[in-house]
Amino acid sequence: MTKLFLGLFCTVLFFSNSMAQDTTVTYYDKDWKETTSEDYTYYGKLFQDSEGVWVKNDFYRNGQIQMIGHYKTEEAKESYGLLIYFHENGDTSSIKDFKSDTIPAFLTEFYENGQASVRTYILNKVQHGQTYYYHENGELSSEGMFEHGDRVGKWNYYDDEGQFLASETFVLEFNTTCGYKIDFPNDRWIYMSEDNHGDKVKNTSLDIFYRKGVYDKKGGELPFAMYTACLHKVPTDRVSHKTVGKIFLKNKGVKYKEVKEYKGITFDFSGSIYLYTDTDFDQKVTALLFMDQQGTNVMELIFHFDKKVSLEELEDIKEIVNSLRW
Repeated sequence: MTKLFLGLFCTVLFFSNSMAQDTTVTYYDKDWKETTSEDYTYYGKLFQDSEGVWVKNDFYRNGQIQMIGHYKTEEAKESYGLLIYFHENGDTSSIKDFKSDTIPAFLTEFYENGQASVRTYILNKVQHGQTYYYHENGELSSEGMFEHGDRVGKWNYYDDEGQFLASETFVLEFNTTCGYKIDFPNDRWIYMSEDNHGDKVKNTSLDIFYRKGVYDKKGGELPFAMYTACLHKVPTDRVSHKTVGKIFLKNKGVKYKEVKEYKGITFDFSGSIYLYTDTDFDQKVTALLFMDQQGTNVMELIFHFDKKVSLEELEDIKEIVNSLRW
């Protein structure tokens, strides 16, 4: 009811203002490119209100309002204040409230049945802030934070009856227990360690990450994971990261080779890199092991992935490894 009242109020406001103002009419095709008054899908009316704000109203061909926008200039490119979209049936499609250039704009979008589909914030054209997604029946679907367009932190998921299903923790950066730092190139990486980051067993800590959204041509999900282990208080007079790496590989009983690149992807990495095939899973996976150390701390970074993973997705490994720093 609130959204319908708001849509009605803004529509009435448009008509009352436009009666007393010079109005420019523009016609658009289905792709929102300007066209003639004979062959159009949408049309828009632009005028300046009594406070100097430019108001633009777009309509479907049948006269149903499609958008009400407020802008700082006549070019109608920089939104200012409310920006409201409507479905062709007249129900509100979305509402954005631009308060300033530096404060995130509140955005609500709606299903055609009138239920909200998302409530979020927009800053510099991307989502930024606490966000809620909804099922079409109005029940909460998921909730979490965006940071400049990327999901961050814990996200919770619910079924269409409002029952909790699962949660995921998205990471863009990570500090390991032995002192080196990792940056992730996108919000596809999920922190899923059972080690509670920081717990150490026999001077070793382990953190596990999973890369979402990697599929084969048939839509099957492919394995792509990262494991980072920290070995603390290593006796550097007797043991180096190379020694630790080779002991690890020998204990696994795998054939390996030391490399500097993989499938043409080179790494800006001063430590040692080993390539091998891992058989610890239900299927064989390719593994890249990165070893380095600083003082008595040794880092061990392992990527497991299917050979079908695309080169574009493998670029994640390059960006992560090149981001490593103590």
